[in-house]
Amino acid sequence: MGYKVVSGVIKDAGNFAKPKNCYIKLDPVISLGDTYKGAEYTDATDASGNYSINVPVGTYDVFISYDYGRNYERMGRIQIIDNTPSPVSLSVLLNNVQVPTNNQVLLAQTSASDAAASASSAASDAAALNAHNLTGTEVAIGAGTGTGQGTNAVAIGNAAGQTTQSAGSVAVGIL
Repeated sequence: MGYKVVSGVIKDAGNFAKPKNCYIKLDPVISLGDTYKGAEYTDATDASGNYSINVPVGTYDVFISYDYGRNYERMGRIQIIDNTPSPVSLSVLLNNVQVPTNNQVLLAQTSASDAAASASSAASDAAALNAHNLTGTEVAIGAGTGTGQGTNAVAIGNAAGQTTQSAGSVAVGIL
């Protein structure tokens, strides 16, 4: 298991950097690998509110003190995994913003490609259905090889061998 750098700027509600000597403390929740419960990873901000802490992969409770380390306020829990980018800020980790891994990007690209292929197939199917005299507000869903669909008619299912669908009618199932 590796180490990651957690760094950034501590800011107040008005988005202004907090003064020097705000303390950030990361307390491990469980012992795992290089992370030991009871250990503390800390840093004090500089005059610009910057902090940087090098921590092993693990789950941590995050505490911040605005009074030189006398009183700490729990901000939440973060999880740092092997795929966590480094450096990464506490605001990203606390807001549980997930940075996609290479595998997730590849999966999304594959899904987009599959969706495009499905859309192309659906367009071909629609073109084939339109060749079977579908006009106006008619709808045909499924394998429709019949002819003579009437206005405002709906055919759902396998319409093989169907010769006509009356205006205003609905056919569902194998026709």
